[in-house]
Amino acid sequence: MHGIAEKLSEHQEQLLHSILNKQTANRMLDLEATGYRTLPLHEMVRQLRQGIFEELDSRNPDITIYRRNLQRAFVERLIAFQEDDELNNDLQAVARGNLMKLQKSLRPLIKKDGEGVVYYHLLDLENMIQEALNNNE
Repeated sequence: MHGIAEKLSEHQEQLLHSILNKQTANRMLDLEATGYRTLPLHEMVRQLRQGIFEELDSRNPDITIYRRNLQRAFVERLIAFQEDDELNNDLQAVARGNLMKLQKSLRPLIKKDGEGVVYYHLLDLENMIQEALNNNE
């Protein structure tokens, strides 16, 4: 079973990239612009964020290695969109807004003087988000 977490993480990232990419976002925005009844881009990203980070609703979240890897990949994906100078659509704003909401939900869990891999994971995500938001100001 050597490398199972890494292999699963790679599959998770591939799936995430197939859902969250520029082409999909542009198609969704085009459909929104034409008035086609579909899931709006901002709602899709919000639902992904809530599902991927559902553990944050707990006072003491227990986040497995697989979920931590998925959460990190999601944050990295949003940061990449936010920092992409070639994007000229709502995807940047949606990415930035979701990063800000996520950061807000991470902070109460981090303020506790914690230890352990979950605490360090949340701290790392919050720092990644803070750095990305500061770099874009």
